[in-house]
Amino acid sequence: MIGRGVQAGKNQLELTEALQAVLLQISQAVGTADSLNELMAIVHLQLTELIDTTNFFLALYDDATGTYSFPYHVDERDEVSIFESQRLDRSLTDYVRRTGKALLVDEEVSA
Repeated sequence: MIGRGVQAGKNQLELTEALQAVLLQISQAVGTADSLNELMAIVHLQLTELIDTTNFFLALYDDATGTYSFPYHVDERDEVSIFESQRLDRSLTDYVRRTGKALLVDEEVSA
């Protein structure tokens, strides 16, 4: 997951409780969503409780071709064409895939 800014003003206990509530909602949606798109819309909505999800996407990596596809995306700045299947070598998305580590990025880092 690449996230931008955890909501300000919450103490650790409030963040832990919010995270648990979001995870519960997402886990329930896994069993009830009728499609990947519906599930991702729910994940997107729930993550809004924790981080800024104004620009949000799901990237799926195809090991055989080395490309990413984007079955779900919401973006206010980039054109839709940026979400066509493509290689993303040395990108933040590829870093998360290769390392398996979450990454919190602020505007200065991503600019």
